[in-house]
Amino acid sequence: MAENNPVAVYCVRIYANVLHQTHHIDESLAVVRRALELDPNHPPTYAVLGRDLVEKGHFREAEDAYRKAGQLTPPFQAWIYAREGNITEARKILNANPSMVNAHSAVARYLLGDQEAGLAELDRAADEWQTKTYLLRSDPLFDPMRNDPRFTEIVKRTGLLDN
Repeated sequence: MAENNPVAVYCVRIYANVLHQTHHIDESLAVVRRALELDPNHPPTYAVLGRDLVEKGHFREAEDAYRKAGQLTPPFQAWIYAREGNITEARKILNANPSMVNAHSAVARYLLGDQEAGLAELDRAADEWQTKTYLLRSDPLFDPMRNDPRFTEIVKRTGLLDN
């Protein structure tokens, strides 16, 4: 029984994350909510919930989820603001943190129309990630950049594309 298995919440969260990474957001949302029923105090589960909620356009709820995950940092906040179209607040955060190197702030910059700065930041972030670069191929976070040939070049340099 999952309720008696302390590992269950981890397995369910990982499954929800896989669904999210493969753009099955509605399914991920249902699964991540099941994980929270198993353990309503599991911060990593709230991070998956936050990503799903942003994709669904529920930005205030996403902020709450990221807060519970301990991840409502300037890069995440700028990205959420950019996704919801709150340009003023997103720019305020990005301008206050010009040296950020983070995938979320890179996407926020891209969404706000500063594609060069966003891609340059993503390029630096990909160099620093090393173990997380596989996310470039699938994560919905990068969908706004995905059709940009410069994004493809970044992905190629990580070794995730054959050419």
